[in-house]
Amino acid sequence: MAALGKLGGITGGCSFAKPGIAAMDIKITFLARKTKPELDIKKQVFPYFIAILSPDQQILQRQNFSTKVDFDNTGYGVMIEEHELKIPVPSREAASGYKVVVGYELSPDQLAYNRKKEDKNAD
Repeated sequence: MAALGKLGGITGGCSFAKPGIAAMDIKITFLARKTKPELDIKKQVFPYFIAILSPDQQILQRQNFSTKVDFDNTGYGVMIEEHELKIPVPSREAASGYKVVVGYELSPDQLAYNRKKEDKNAD
């Protein structure tokens, strides 16, 4: 594994320009570091997804993206991605029950690595 990525934070706001549609602007901060500073890589691509969940936790929308993080001379990097989401909602009052979920799209090997690491931390 050449680099590790981490979600640094998600910020945003919501507005209701049209009836039945919540418009949400979000900014996602991605943090990354090389696993070894001496590795000769200048950037790393990280695939991620954004999903919108209904109040009963059903996935209403899910879209895949990727971001490219450039590394500085210390082996660290930051990238901020901006997205505008349109969420169909029955009413303005109901909008607070919806959730936006952001996560990394993991390969089977990455998922196994994370699960192994979680098991060690549970001890």
